[in-house]
Amino acid sequence: MDEIAVVHPSDAAGAASGAHGPAGAARGRTPAAESPVVGSASAGAASGARPAGGVRSSDNAGTSAREPGVRRPAARTPAPREALRDEVVEEVRERIVSGVYRPDDRLRERALSEEFGVSRVPVREALLVLEQQRMVVNRPRIGAVVTELTAGDVEELFDVRTALEPLVAGRAARYRDDDDLAALRSHQGRATAAAARGDLRAGSLANADFHLALVAAAHSALLSDLMGPLHWQIQRLFRQTITDHELDLCSDHERVLRAVVERDAELAEFLAHRHVISTRARSIKAFTAR
Repeated sequence: MDEIAVVHPSDAAGAASGAHGPAGAARGRTPAAESPVVGSASAGAASGARPAGGVRSSDNAGTSAREPGVRRPAARTPAPREALRDEVVEEVRERIVSGVYRPDDRLRERALSEEFGVSRVPVREALLVLEQQRMVVNRPRIGAVVTELTAGDVEELFDVRTALEPLVAGRAARYRDDDDLAALRSHQGRATAAAARGDLRAGSLANADFHLALVAAAHSALLSDLMGPLHWQIQRLFRQTITDHELDLCSDHERVLRAVVERDAELAEFLAHRHVISTRARSIKAFTAR
C-alpha cells in the first residue's frame, strides 16, 4: 500500500477551518399463514405479508455477532434463556438491517417462536431489546413493528457520531493492546481487498467490523454501551446507501489505524472527526436520492 501523507492537527490548526439465524436458522419452517412478518402495519392484512426468509451466510460474512464490549477476564456464561434471546436478537436485527424486514412490517411473537424453535418468552425479550435499539416499536393493539429510518434520524445519527467517534479513536490510541491492533489490521485488510475488487457489500461489512474493533480497543464499558445500538443504526443506513466510496473509507481508516498504532491520540481524534464529516455528506446525499 502506498504511503499516505497526513498533516498532524497541530500543524494544520490554521487550515482546519477549510479543510457496519438463531439456532442455525429455523429449526421448523413456519407455514405461510404464520409468517413472522405480517405485511405493513398500515395495511394490517395478511395478504400483504412477505415471507420472512432466511439470511444467507454471505450476508453475515465477516460481521461481528455481538455489540462491541470491553474484555473481561472471566465473562459470565449466559443462561440458556438469555442465549436464546440473544440469538433471536441477532437474527431479527440482521433481517431489519439488510432489508428483509421493512419499515412498518409487523413481527409476530408466535410465528417467530415457531420459526426459531423457541418459546415465546425469549422472542418477547428479544423484541424488547430491539425496541431499545430503535429497530422496532411496540404499537398498541398491533404489537412490534419495524421502525423507519428517516432523514431526521440520519442527521441525528451523524451528530452523535461526530461527538463520540473522535473520543473512541483517541481512547483506542491510548489503551489499545496487541490483540486490538491485530483485529483492526485484519478488518482493514478485508476492507481494502473488497474495495480493490469492487465488492461494495463485503467492503461495507469489513468497514463496520473495523469500527466495532475500534470501540473494543477503547476499553471503555460506557462507550461500548453508547456505541452498541448506534452501530446497528449506522449499519442500517450504510446497507441502504452503499456507494462507490469504499476506497475513500479504507484510506480514512488506514490513517486512523496508523495513529492508533503510534499511540497518537490527538491525531486519531482529528482523523476520526474528519472521517465522520466526509462520510456524513456522502451518506445524506445517497439517502435522500434513494
